[in-house]
Amino acid sequence: MMKNCNCSEKVKDAAQAGIAFAVPFVAARIAANTLQGSYKVVTGKKPPQFTAANAPWKTAIVWSLIFGAVGGVARLVANRALELSPVDEDASVTDHGDMIDG
Repeated sequence: MMKNCNCSEKVKDAAQAGIAFAVPFVAARIAANTLQGSYKVVTGKKPPQFTAANAPWKTAIVWSLIFGAVGGVARLVANRALELSPVDEDASVTDHGDMIDG
């Protein structure tokens, strides 16, 4: 006899996990493309290729910092938007980010 399996819940959980994994990366990629497009509109030039071996160190470092910050913020916003349950107002956060009842 087969055990009673709630397969629809497993499929739903797997779909949510896949979405939660993919959306932040997609958001970061969209943000990077937007940043590159904005650079071209504002300066009239192609954005610097910071991965090129001949790129000046200053350009490579500044552009990497900007890309990292924009991508990080995009991932943060995407993750916050995907949170499925609201934070309990009576809970507090430990140093490790775990929720505890307060």
